[in-house]
Amino acid sequence: MEWPWAALPIILAPAFAFAGAFLGYRRARAADEALDRWRRREETMRMVRWAADKAMDDDESVRPVGVSALAALRRAELLQPEDERLVEEIAEAVAVVSMHGLEYPFDAEIVVSDTDGEEEPDG
Repeated sequence: MEWPWAALPIILAPAFAFAGAFLGYRRARAADEALDRWRRREETMRMVRWAADKAMDDDESVRPVGVSALAALRRAELLQPEDERLVEEIAEAVAVVSMHGLEYPFDAEIVVSDTDGEEEPDG
């Protein structure tokens, strides 16, 4: 008996259709995960900005709300591993500034650039 070559497209068409659908699904899933990750990060940074603004507010009655929000955000599931260090540093800076007032308590050299591009220490 001779192989029916005419049946080959009938046999392979569903396999190729399945492979194409599967690859399309995988690409769409990867794009969805990347978009979800971006949205979560954007929401995290929005909340960090809000909490830091409240923690540094001129109205002292609002400050505990911002500090509490930063503390809660550090424990939140929304926080991604790569953002943990950033949020910790911001929370620490807010705590230091709130303890010492709006003066930065550390010795720091502020560099001011003039119009020629040369940098001069501001003293």
